[in-house]
Amino acid sequence: IAVMNDGKIQHVGTPQEIYHRPSNVFVANFIGRTNFLNAHYRYDEKLIELGVYSFHVENVSAQKDCSVILSVRPQDFIMHRDVDLPLKGIIKDSFFLGLNTHQIVELKYNKQLVEIIRESALEDPFTPGEEVSLSIKSQKINVFSEDDKINLTREG
Repeated sequence: IAVMNDGKIQHVGTPQEIYHRPSNVFVANFIGRTNFLNAHYRYDEKLIELGVYSFHVENVSAQKDCSVILSVRPQDFIMHRDVDLPLKGIIKDSFFLGLNTHQIVELKYNKQLVEIIRESALEDPFTPGEEVSLSIKSQKINVFSEDDKINLTREG
């Protein structure tokens, strides 16, 4: 498959490659849903920092500290009620869609809205207005250059 933008090829690959490791922000946004978060990468510590929340990454090719854009798919956030983590949010809305429940959460550190998709349960344990802690499946994120043109995430 080739993904084009304004007549220029942005990425050529299998559907899995394009979805899981898109070449740039345009492709990540074009194929599937995603949340984009401004973050900072600390090269010496191999850390991604989102406000007060940070997590370790080994698969970023940047060779210095830099500002980056994270792409976090809605299903790659994990919501916690009884775990105190630094990344917190307030559930603003919730939509039951059969197999999945979609939640809109406002991050406390920057007031940005993110979409989170979870497998539905008989009774949803999370309700609008509730504060939750969030974690991220860090092995699944994509880290893009600040100018949004290059995916800095590499396999392995």
